[in-house]
Amino acid sequence: MERLGLYCVPYRALDIVADLGFDLVQDYAHGWWTSTGEITAYFDKCATLGLKVLWSLPLSLVRETPEPEMLRRALGQLRVLKDHPALDAWYLLDEPETVSSGDRDQLLTTSRNWAHSLKTLAPDVPTVTATCSWYRHLGSYPWPGDRLLCSTYAVRQYWPFGAYQLPAIWAGLALLYPGHLVPIIQRHDADLYWGHPYRAPNEYEMAWMCTCAKRFNEVWFWPGVVNDVLPGHDPLMIRPDYDVTRSGEQAAFRRWLRYLGR
Repeated sequence: MERLGLYCVPYRALDIVADLGFDLVQDYAHGWWTSTGEITAYFDKCATLGLKVLWSLPLSLVRETPEPEMLRRALGQLRVLKDHPALDAWYLLDEPETVSSGDRDQLLTTSRNWAHSLKTLAPDVPTVTATCSWYRHLGSYPWPGDRLLCSTYAVRQYWPFGAYQLPAIWAGLALLYPGHLVPIIQRHDADLYWGHPYRAPNEYEMAWMCTCAKRFNEVWFWPGVVNDVLPGHDPLMIRPDYDVTRSGEQAAFRRWLRYLGR
């Protein structure tokens, strides 16, 4: 494994994340930052630390017809960031398969147009799409993206082998999308807001997923907390105990990263 990423990393945690041994970060703000100065400060800090950024396009930019001000601001940010040394890829789509069937064709067309435009703007910068419903599109995932991040959310209580079966799913998907699939290891307490039958993976399952994920070139962690730059999000997704600036959380990541060979 050559590249290791962490979702939901605010500016205040960048030093710690770099020290832990991560290579990639994702802010998960999805365009909520309105100040180009804040964004470039984030990127500059990452460049200083040797981190690369998977940068989120505003969700409304791709999923809806954007307001003129949103479009103007987003295009300005893209032009500023396209040549920044800390830019790794554009985060084009987040779980596009969750849209209603009536909106699916429009989003598919819009996202493909945006993928083409981004390639025109910055030919060497990849686009990334994250999926949460990989099982619906085995072998025929229609959404654009040079890399496909595969999330599984929480463990379903009815799964006979719990999270132990996820690496087998990753391996199967890797055969369908060779060189394209990127697993996300999620310690997601979805039971907090989805209820039964979801649960977070236990320590043994985390160790098994990390050990098996070493075969992939790139792996991401979803820490189970949405960072503090994203306003208006479901407060049940905010988990202060999962904050990477806490010493206990850092100890957990060091343990898991050892299983990954870091």
